[in-house]
Amino acid sequence: MNIKKKEVTPEKIYLNVYDLHPVNSYFYYFGLGAFHSGVELYGSEYSFGGHEYSFTGVFEIEPRTATGVIFRERLLIGETTKSRSQVQSIVDAISDEFTGNSYHPLQRNCNSFSQEFVYRLTGKNIPNYINRLAYIGNFFSCLIPNLSLNTPSASSQQQQQQQQRIGGTGSPSSGSSGSNNSSNINSPHFPGQGYTLSNLPTPPPLELSSDDDDDEDDETSTLKRSTSSSEKESSLSMSLSSSSSNSSDNSSNSSGNSELEERRKKMLLAASKRQHQDDKEKLLTSPTSLSSSLSSTNQNS
Repeated sequence: MNIKKKEVTPEKIYLNVYDLHPVNSYFYYFGLGAFHSGVELYGSEYSFGGHEYSFTGVFEIEPRTATGVIFRERLLIGETTKSRSQVQSIVDAISDEFTGNSYHPLQRNCNSFSQEFVYRLTGKNIPNYINRLAYIGNFFSCLIPNLSLNTPSASSQQQQQQQQRIGGTGSPSSGSSGSNNSSNINSPHFPGQGYTLSNLPTPPPLELSSDDDDDEDDETSTLKRSTSSSEKESSLSMSLSSSSSNSSDNSSNSSGNSELEERRKKMLLAASKRQHQDDKEKLLTSPTSLSSSLSSTNQNS
């Protein structure tokens, strides 16, 4: 009796790619872009999003219905012969690793989950351009501003179901409900902060003790005294220099006057000598004057 084995129909695995930002319309042709992705098989799409809790961030939605993003393309990645229950076991195993509070837009995002899920199903990798921008940005994370992208995440109901599955007791009251409320996620989006002068802390004012005040007063008074003494010394030196200059001027003036007086005396002496010589010559050369002088002498005698 021949027993025919039931043939297993391979299940096709698709990667659904979404645009997170309109700039993808330009970057897509250069192999770059900000993308969200999810893995589709057996009529469901699996993806990963962040939240502030320690349970899983993996969620399941209907294919190509992620909200808050724009569907771009559906890529056929490969096929798998694993059953639905086997696929669910893989999803559960990955869910324990991809917790909501471990989400990071550059290092551990939805594309990181898609890569891990596809690799465990097929041993293949997703296209490089899907997560290339995050890979490049990881090297320059300190220059990237603190921005949050509107990435899809599980609804609060799905998060509660996931938490109950792993035995949790609390309910995520502040979790995100769909991607429209993803801004409530407290996971660290784009950790680079970019520094400006306004972000620098202001140093506290310096408080001086009484001893410091006394020291400061002493230093001030010492400085004033040194300044006044230097001013006095400068004024004294100026007065000395002025007196010395005046004395030198007076001495030069007196010396000049004495020289003039000496010259005047010499000139007067020379003039008197010349006059006396002239008178003597006149007496010797004039006979009339000589006879008159003799007669006057006789009469007198």
